[in-house]
Amino acid sequence: MNNKLRLKPIWPIKKPIERKDMNWSQAKWNYPRLKPMGDRDRDGVKNQFDCKPFDRKRQDNWKEMMEERFKTVGDLKHFIGEKEEKEEKGDEDD
Repeated sequence: MNNKLRLKPIWPIKKPIERKDMNWSQAKWNYPRLKPMGDRDRDGVKNQFDCKPFDRKRQDNWKEMMEERFKTVGDLKHFIGEKEEKEEKGDEDD
């Protein structure tokens, strides 16, 4: 009989991420020579702005996302105004 004590790892062991599933920050960490303004998967989106720089089929459509978020110029101005107010409140606390 095997009476040896089995030790469980303290943290869960993660599987390595496949290259096609890496986002920009993970790809830059694993491939330091990857150029941000290059287009590794040749999909027309720069690596830095591509959600998956090694997968040609997956990418974010920034134009549609921005149109959805900001329907009018007033929405954008309102968003920028909120951001500036938060920054001013942060300065007043100091």
